[in-house]
Amino acid sequence: VKEQTGAEGESLIDQQGYRCKPLITGFHDQCEGDDHLISGGIYCLGDKALDVLDHCMEQGMSRMRNFQRQLVVEGLKLEAYPINKILDVDHKEDIAKAEAFIHPLEGKTLVGVCRGNEFSPNCVDNDAAIMNAVKQQLEALGAKVMLMCEKEFCRKATVLERAYGWPRCRVTVGVDGFFSMARSKQALDILGRIEEEGVLVVNSSLGVNRCIRRIMTERFIAGGIATPESRIIGRNGEMVKDIHYPCWLKRGDGCAQQKEDTCYVQNEQEAEALLKEFWLRGITSVVVNEHLKGDLIKFYGVSGTDFFYWFYPQEGNHSKFGLEEINGAPSGIPFSEEGLHQLCSDAAKVLDVTVYGGDCIVAPDGTIRIIDFNDWPSFAP
Repeated sequence: VKEQTGAEGESLIDQQGYRCKPLITGFHDQCEGDDHLISGGIYCLGDKALDVLDHCMEQGMSRMRNFQRQLVVEGLKLEAYPINKILDVDHKEDIAKAEAFIHPLEGKTLVGVCRGNEFSPNCVDNDAAIMNAVKQQLEALGAKVMLMCEKEFCRKATVLERAYGWPRCRVTVGVDGFFSMARSKQALDILGRIEEEGVLVVNSSLGVNRCIRRIMTERFIAGGIATPESRIIGRNGEMVKDIHYPCWLKRGDGCAQQKEDTCYVQNEQEAEALLKEFWLRGITSVVVNEHLKGDLIKFYGVSGTDFFYWFYPQEGNHSKFGLEEINGAPSGIPFSEEGLHQLCSDAAKVLDVTVYGGDCIVAPDGTIRIIDFNDWPSFAP
């Protein structure tokens, strides 16, 4: 196969905004060159392809492979749709393999810990929908899945620990893994102890804690992740002087739980007054970010997979606190999708987050900087 590219080698995008599928250039009996795919699956054939089939039959050809080769010979455009796994069912014993293939999680028990409402400002329904959708997909793969809210999870773990001691308080004995949107300190502490026993938890409590803005900012700076110029102010500290206005003041000791946790300020007087309000609310640290001009983009991804999705939030009226309007409508500044994906993958690796999302700004020259990064964010494009 070969990638479909433009005159300057850039990836071509289809009408739905996705990268065009690779073109098939040949079907080989043995690996040649950089071959890395095998043929199989579902074939979508048009009239021209059926005409080629008639030609093959007239020439006495047999085997699907020869028909595929003839499609290439006669100049038809063939696109490959990569599939992670495929299994041929040719013999009776293949049926058992197919059952295991379709239901790889058969016999597994999984627990999903839902995010507390206080950590889902204006997104309670969206977050619940995500967890239910994940539950349904895991059940389709054969797993037994139980959902709990953060408070129920913490209560049950506490009761079991008092009755049996650790580690028998793993919420339910025999759980094979957890998927979690939890953000409370108590829930993350319990999940962290569960991870120490070797039980899989997605996202890890370590990664979730690293998404606290102050910690995230420090790790991004140390890891060379492209972000706005930033300053960190400790509790009861004064506003920094070496920052340009307008800028942003953001809660540094946790995720944004209300509109006042992420604020846009245009001058020093506004910043100083707002900083005092943060301290009065008991916030222990504030992150100051420079304001970046350009197109605002939201992105979502899963580390270690091909899944990555981005969009302009203004076009879908997607907003938590209405702050997206500050950058205005997108102008469609050209940028590298591969570069965006790589930047976000690097950021996820720095934080050790598997399911992630966030926001970035594409500057007029096409450069990209991340302005927010979250563990398992609300997803409702």
